[in-house]
Amino acid sequence: MKRFIISMLTLFIASASFAQEKVRLSAAQAIELALKNNFSLKSEQARSEAADARTLSVISPEKTELAFYREKTPYNLPGETQEFKRLQIAQSFEFPLTTYFRAGAQNALSDAARFRVIEEKTRVAAAVRKAYAEALFSHSQAALLRENLALLQDFAKKSARLAEVGETSPLEALRAKAELAKAENLLAEADAQKSTAENNLLTLLALPLGATLQLTDTLRCDFPAFQIAELHETAQTGRGALQSVRQEWLAESRTAQAAWSEVLPEIRLAYFWQSFSPAMEPDRTFTGGEITLSLPVWFWLGERGNIREKAALREAAKYAFEDARQTLQTQVRNAALRYTAAAKQLENARKTYLPFARKAFDAAQKAYGAGSIGYLEFLDGKQAYYEAKLHELEKRLAAETALAELFHAIGKI
Repeated sequence: MKRFIISMLTLFIASASFAQEKVRLSAAQAIELALKNNFSLKSEQARSEAADARTLSVISPEKTELAFYREKTPYNLPGETQEFKRLQIAQSFEFPLTTYFRAGAQNALSDAARFRVIEEKTRVAAAVRKAYAEALFSHSQAALLRENLALLQDFAKKSARLAEVGETSPLEALRAKAELAKAENLLAEADAQKSTAENNLLTLLALPLGATLQLTDTLRCDFPAFQIAELHETAQTGRGALQSVRQEWLAESRTAQAAWSEVLPEIRLAYFWQSFSPAMEPDRTFTGGEITLSLPVWFWLGERGNIREKAALREAAKYAFEDARQTLQTQVRNAALRYTAAAKQLENARKTYLPFARKAFDAAQKAYGAGSIGYLEFLDGKQAYYEAKLHELEKRLAAETALAELFHAIGKI
């Protein structure tokens, strides 16, 4: 009991120290860590291993029979008996083509499971990209709102002093207090959003929620350009979901072929050893074997329905693949359009909206300091500038999110 308590205390202290430790992560490191630790990905990998193991079950021989008989029968003399012993081992095999097609179907299903792992990797990578960008945005947003709050606190004090000596109207002082309260609420909301974004990222990385992340990257401003044709070509080979559906179609095709081959003979090999032990004669031992071919008598009843069923399932898998391919083309094109629009909006925000708002705010600051404008006019200029900065941050996040969705659409990790 004492050792158990000590072990639990040690584990608790280790967990607490880990939670207090800062984890430095770039976006690439976060993706690498998620691909190593993410629980949903590990679950998909375990399913893939199960599908691989199932292949051995398909090719392993079944219907092995081992029999031993022993009996005593009356002999031709009164009171005498004859002992009879027989040991037999038999193995039945389906026609080799049946096993071949079934093994091919299971191998295709195993490949489909592996492609689902690849699809899950791209999904996790895209989710980490977005969560990392959201965490960066929430940090930058909180810093911007904190800066805004400090500025409003300063001007609220100045407005209160000026209102006391009659150099400004009480309306401006009240407006400053109202804007200050609004800024405090926005900052509290941003802090909560920052905690939520960090928790979402920690969950994807399979790290304790108490861990402290130190994100080393920043929200980028420059984004690469892509060609639609190249994206479609990459998606055809890189998207795990499409390749998985393709392999499922191949598996159904092999299963349909196996259904036809089931009407072929079944082979049965047997070996036996038997001996007779008469009371008045020496032992007699016999060995031998047999090969048996059996045909399905009721082929045109049950087997015919099985063949038609498997053929219909093959057609369904074929159309599912065609639908997945067409849907993927639409997803790639739409993701590329959203990404292009997001990158263009970010460029406009950086080169047009934000510089003009900055110039207007600088001019409003100088005019307010010189006393040529009132606080309300200054406040309008300040609000426009901070809205422009926040707008630029939002466009960075939107472009990063659109890029993550585009990578997911083409199957890029």
